[in-house]
Amino acid sequence: MRKNLGTLLAALLAGSLMAQAQPPAYMRKAKEIQAEARTMQENSKNNPQQVPDFSDDKPAGKTKTAPSKASKSAQNSGNGTGGEEDENAAPGSAAAKMGNPDVMKAAASGNLGELQLLEGKGYSLTAPDGEQNTPLHMAAYKNQKAVVDYLLSRPGILKDPLDKRGSTPLMLAASAGNLSCVESLLAAGCDLKIKGPDGATALHKAAAQGQLAIVDKLLEAGADPKAVDARGNTPEKLAEQKKKGDWDTVITHLKQAQANQP
Repeated sequence: MRKNLGTLLAALLAGSLMAQAQPPAYMRKAKEIQAEARTMQENSKNNPQQVPDFSDDKPAGKTKTAPSKASKSAQNSGNGTGGEEDENAAPGSAAAKMGNPDVMKAAASGNLGELQLLEGKGYSLTAPDGEQNTPLHMAAYKNQKAVVDYLLSRPGILKDPLDKRGSTPLMLAASAGNLSCVESLLAAGCDLKIKGPDGATALHKAAAQGQLAIVDKLLEAGADPKAVDARGNTPEKLAEQKKKGDWDTVITHLKQAQANQP
């Protein structure tokens, strides 16, 4: 009995000593973290990382989100420039005066009634689109004489506006062979002497396309058959180079016009 009691007490004492010798769980975890930190520090010394270069003070990239149609409209009406055209802009606003698509469509299709309706709502008949085409450009190029005549009759209309390529409505009509529109534009006093970036006049444009009737009409109105473009070409030379339409007869008429000049 005494022997068993002594054995039990010895076992309890040994367990108590072992428990005291072993650190608590939280202390073991702390030591593990410290050991891991030391390992990471050593690895960092052996394998240094390149530091990002912020010397240019470049702003952090931002995720771009597509602006809503309402925000575009607000921007356009606020400054009258930039951004995309708002097809639903209120009549009379800055955005409504920047080449409204419906106005352009009406002019190009010859829908005079629609054009007049849009004008009555406050939309501009002179404002250009993104390519700097005005309604007069569109109507002249598409041979819409009734629209051309109406536009030319409106107060404040620009008779010789330049599009993005430096062409006037008269140049476009001449190149396309739209005789009735050319006649209307000439009658309104459009300038025959205007040259585009390439130095070409309306007569150059017509001659290059072999538009005999247009060439004759322009010559009759006083166009210069000896005018040269930026490359030194006369209308006659362009007709010979391009060989389009009635180019041979165009050359004959241009030579006659040159001979008749003082």
